[in-house]
Amino acid sequence: MNLRNLRNFFGGNSEVMMQLGILMRKGIPMAEALHRISQTATSQSLRRASAVAARRLSSGEGSDKVFAASEMAAFPSAVRYVLAAPLKDETRGMLIADMQLRPHSGIQIESALFYPVISLAWGMMTVLAMFMFVLPQMREIFLGLKIQGSSFVTWLFGFSSDGSFLYMVILLAIFAVIIQLVIFMSRRLGSFSKKTDEMNLLRMLAVVPREERVLVIDVMAVKHNFPALHSSFRRMARALADGMDISSASREAGVSDGLAWFVALGLHDKKAGSPLLLQAYDYYNADIKNSNEKTVTMIEVANTAFLSVVFGSLAYALTEMMNAICIGTMQ
Repeated sequence: MNLRNLRNFFGGNSEVMMQLGILMRKGIPMAEALHRISQTATSQSLRRASAVAARRLSSGEGSDKVFAASEMAAFPSAVRYVLAAPLKDETRGMLIADMQLRPHSGIQIESALFYPVISLAWGMMTVLAMFMFVLPQMREIFLGLKIQGSSFVTWLFGFSSDGSFLYMVILLAIFAVIIQLVIFMSRRLGSFSKKTDEMNLLRMLAVVPREERVLVIDVMAVKHNFPALHSSFRRMARALADGMDISSASREAGVSDGLAWFVALGLHDKKAGSPLLLQAYDYYNADIKNSNEKTVTMIEVANTAFLSVVFGSLAYALTEMMNAICIGTMQ
């Protein structure tokens, strides 16, 4: 889950959710933490939901039942899921706080497409202007002087005379498909989605106590946390809970050997805020950023190659036309 998606999950209540996570992480019971939130939250719906949840939890009602109620929709879905999970209050607080503290994992493809799209738009406007104004005039000159151009020039005149706008739209559609293919192939070859899920899992495990890491994998392995590998993570966690060793569990679940090795280290690391898992997270983060940079480079190369072919063809055609006109006027 990237930073933008996290902000969407939290909506306009990110500071309140951060406060809730910190309170619970300090060991304050969830009911009391929610009561404090109900007094400080700026959102009226969140204040009401927090007060109702605190009251029901204080009466002994289970958290899963409390947060399944419709009035709890005021909580962001990611936070609501954690609060309903069968975890200790401190662990819930650690997970909620980490969602806010988690750094940005990479660039957005939308921002990477900005300059290629702008250059493509200007290039296509220039080409369209040539097809609408320059080539028809050149065609009239050729007809007036009765000059016979090359087969490429003749085809270009025919292209510009009938249905040229439709052809331009088709050309742009083809390029859009090429860009999508470049993005898909670079992401697929770089296993971007899987690496992102593995990175986020390592970050999540680093902030929770060692004895709860297997349970956290099982509970948090849902699609909104790990879109690509949630089922694999859950199978691995349940195999570990059944006593299977990490090597067999990861192989049976289809998890990569690299992640299995880091998880094995994390399951034996008793330090709070596991340095090993945080270093593994940094390694994956750097790898993902490198994959993003390669994707952007491939997009820019595809865009440059496309425009080079188009403008190179037009430059060649114009040179042929000028040569033909010079020869025709000299005869």
